[in-house]
Amino acid sequence: MNVSEQGREPIRDGHRPVMRRRRGALCGVIVMLLGLWGALIPFVGPYFNFSFTPDPDTAWVWTSARGWLEVLPGAAAFIGGLLLVTSGNRLSSQVGAVLGALSGAWFIVGRTLAPVVGIDGMGTPGASGPNMSALQDLAFFGGLGAIILFFSALMIGRLSTFGARDDETLANGVDMGARRGRFYRHDVDSSDPYRHERSGDEHEIQTQQEGRGPNSNVSHDH
Repeated sequence: MNVSEQGREPIRDGHRPVMRRRRGALCGVIVMLLGLWGALIPFVGPYFNFSFTPDPDTAWVWTSARGWLEVLPGAAAFIGGLLLVTSGNRLSSQVGAVLGALSGAWFIVGRTLAPVVGIDGMGTPGASGPNMSALQDLAFFGGLGAIILFFSALMIGRLSTFGARDDETLANGVDMGARRGRFYRHDVDSSDPYRHERSGDEHEIQTQQEGRGPNSNVSHDH
């Protein structure tokens, strides 16, 4: 269990550390949009002359190579980004970030490894000039994967540290995960040998006050 420098201990449900959802929202949205682009561009690219062979002039043409090299990593990146956006705990956010990083890496190296793993029919850029061909190659594979990998790796690094915003969350005692029954106990000094005795005394005082009732301080004259 992580303990902040101020001595506050997060109480976690099911031993899952919670975090602010907006922490990974921006990177998650970017990864989602890039994954959506990577999965759909081979099918809608022919509408604006931005496509790969085979059939560079025909939209919505399915091939196994497009499924393995573009649709699969694009869908995985979309799911990873969705986890970053919607997750309220650190574990599932880390899963989303790792999934996005693997998707970006596959966009980068997939075309190189395709002949090795038996994927045929990768196609070539449909543009005629070298500049546009290079742009298409980057937009479909290498450049797209590098951007996805960058934002996913950025989130992996942020999630692996106990940042200042998490410490602020502990200071306020409120987190998005707290709405689902997760709360924070404030100012617990684990090195204090009398902390349990004080907790017992405070509980006894509270019980006595609750037992007195609203008329406990009213004196009766006979």
